[in-house]
Amino acid sequence: MTQEQLFSGLSAFPLTPFVDDTLDEQAYAGLIKHLRDARYVDAGGTEHRVASIGALGSTGSYTYLSPAEYRQGAEIAVANAGEVPVFLGVSALRTTHMLDRLRTAHEVGASAVLLSPLHYQPLRDHEVFDYYRTAAENSDLPIIIYDNPGTTNFNFSLELYTRLTALPQIKAVKIPGLRADTTGCGSAADADHLNTIREAVGSDTAIGISGDYHATSALRHGSELFFSVFGGTLPTLALELVAAAADADPQASIAVEEKLQQLWDLYRKFGGSLRVMDAAAGALGLVQSSAAASSFPLPVQGLDAAARAEIAAVITHLLNN
Repeated sequence: MTQEQLFSGLSAFPLTPFVDDTLDEQAYAGLIKHLRDARYVDAGGTEHRVASIGALGSTGSYTYLSPAEYRQGAEIAVANAGEVPVFLGVSALRTTHMLDRLRTAHEVGASAVLLSPLHYQPLRDHEVFDYYRTAAENSDLPIIIYDNPGTTNFNFSLELYTRLTALPQIKAVKIPGLRADTTGCGSAADADHLNTIREAVGSDTAIGISGDYHATSALRHGSELFFSVFGGTLPTLALELVAAAADADPQASIAVEEKLQQLWDLYRKFGGSLRVMDAAAGALGLVQSSAAASSFPLPVQGLDAAARAEIAAVITHLLNN
């Protein structure tokens, strides 16, 4: 598989489900197979599939995992993904712990790794650079810069992007969402923003968008990848969005965005995508999750029964229309 093929299309990020604060191996294997087997056929008859699986990322609760749980999750993800490449999150607060996870990623057969600058004490640019440089010097796996300021509280500068992407193992960058509103076609400002990042990272580095309700505009303006939270639970809907964004007719994107506004509204109402996807996965029987016991490692908890019922109704409607 070429680098261009590896870093394109839908990269779906599943939950890492827990039961009684223990990793639920059966449910996790089922989630990975759910993504592996997902299909969406567009109006022209073209079949679309999940291009990669982003396991043990932020949606996958990687920061909460013990070394044993991390290896367990990594092994399950790769073993059940079939031919779908697996990107493993390897971030850790300490560089030595990150290198341990990086070795695990090698040993289980990951196709690439996601790396974000975790910290408790605020990090400076040169410290982040050294963190990535150390990973690159100890890995022949492609590394994806995981730029996720909402959880890391670290903001990458364009200059740091440029320095990092000069490292030979850095092959892609996962950028935050572009803006708060959505339209089917996006805006000139989004195009300018992506062009600025492209100039910083160079033409050999793939750009992937995160933030589900920012994807359409970014994909239409040159982002090669869609790193998707809802794609990890609802892959056919995410594949529909990717297919519409690739359509030359902007009306295709507008129609899908209008449909998915119900989901974006849930994100806004319930404080983000994570707990909404836990409720959705529970409603679909993919994980053992309820108001009494969510699928997260404690102390993280899910939503109450009323919120779950509301989310289940929306998910049912979206999947049936």
